[in-house]
Amino acid sequence: MGAFTSQTELATSATTVGSGQPLSLLTVTTSSGGGAVTGTVTYMSGTTTLGTATIGSGNSSAITLGNLAAGSYTIVAKYGGDASNEPSTSNAVNVTIGPTSDFTELLSPTSLTIPTTQYGITTIALASENGFTDTMALGCSSVPFSVTCSFSNNDVTLGANGKASVQLTVDTNSPLVGGGQAKNEMPGPRSGMLAACVFPGAAAFGLAFWRFRKRHAVLRVLTLLAVLAGTTLMMNGCGGLSLNSAKAGTYTIQITATGTQSGVSHVANLTVQVQ
Repeated sequence: MGAFTSQTELATSATTVGSGQPLSLLTVTTSSGGGAVTGTVTYMSGTTTLGTATIGSGNSSAITLGNLAAGSYTIVAKYGGDASNEPSTSNAVNVTIGPTSDFTELLSPTSLTIPTTQYGITTIALASENGFTDTMALGCSSVPFSVTCSFSNNDVTLGANGKASVQLTVDTNSPLVGGGQAKNEMPGPRSGMLAACVFPGAAAFGLAFWRFRKRHAVLRVLTLLAVLAGTTLMMNGCGGLSLNSAKAGTYTIQITATGTQSGVSHVANLTVQVQ
């Protein structure tokens, strides 16, 4: 009695994938005799062998490819036969391997020179490539002591083949001014802010001293202590000022952009020279 004829069917996980992205090939081989099929299946595109898999339970076999170069492929699965079943060749499946979807991240400028207690601004330019689309999360790492990063937008939607830009403010004073104020205020010395908070307390101190200079000494001392306490509270009300400032030197801050869905991430280095 001769061998049974066999039939092999091929399916792929996708017909279009990016270069370097995994592509799975699945075959099911059946026998006209209805029995189990054993042996191996070889996957080919033209005369190029892409891989080989052993037929397992359910008469199926599978292989995953992750190193196909960009281009067009016509893939077939060839069953080699066994003692009871003849060889067979599957249907052909056309697969296109395209460039990987990705994005670029550029800084302008790539370096900032900032006097201590002041700040500088750079622009982050994001651009989609090959139809990449995602919501981009931005962050800073390797930030030196008393330096802060503030983005005009922490989450940016990047459309397919689109562009987006975000301003990044680098503050070297811990900062005295943060958030929206740091992005809107013109660069310059911060001493005016401190004076604005201290002056009301100093004025109140002088007024109290003048009014009570001729009264009882104990009453005058108590009054002055109360005024000093009030001045401290007013300074705290000015935002909890911190006079910590970055030390002079050259630093590298890493600006990271990461797709929240794709997980694709890029890092751009910003050189900051604090004077």
